[in-house]
Amino acid sequence: DAAISLTRSFRDIRGSDFFFDASGRVKLPTGNEARGLGSGATDYALTGLLGVNADAGSAYVSLGRRFLGERTGLDRQDGWQALVGASLRMGEKTAIGASYSWREASADGGEEPSEIGAYVSYRLSDVLRVSLNAGGGLSDASADYRLGLRATWQPDLFADQ
Repeated sequence: DAAISLTRSFRDIRGSDFFFDASGRVKLPTGNEARGLGSGATDYALTGLLGVNADAGSAYVSLGRRFLGERTGLDRQDGWQALVGASLRMGEKTAIGASYSWREASADGGEEPSEIGAYVSYRLSDVLRVSLNAGGGLSDASADYRLGLRATWQPDLFADQ
């Protein structure tokens, strides 16, 4: 499946090092459902992330709600999700971080996924960053392991406002 997300960041809240990100995400059913490579439904999520940035790094906590689309033959349930994490700056352009995530099961009586993860991030420019991440599941409902590469584009669209 493919996902599209949009985040609005609020920085320097009341002149402090705190920030808040409000995000919306849509997951589109683009995977081959017959091969087990997709959910077969459009899902939505809304999340809020509160964090603090310091010279040495950052810490954050996130809470969100998932809204799962209907799929024939499955009784999918909406649910809550949470994340807590921290990062350390390793230089002007590099950071490392770790996180723990949890979410409610998407089926009644199902096991709740939870996992830990780590990443290294490198800033290519003022608006472009790449990250390599890895993690492992802490429950039977989570993947045993994961490895990913992410590119993040953060233009400062509201700089003059």
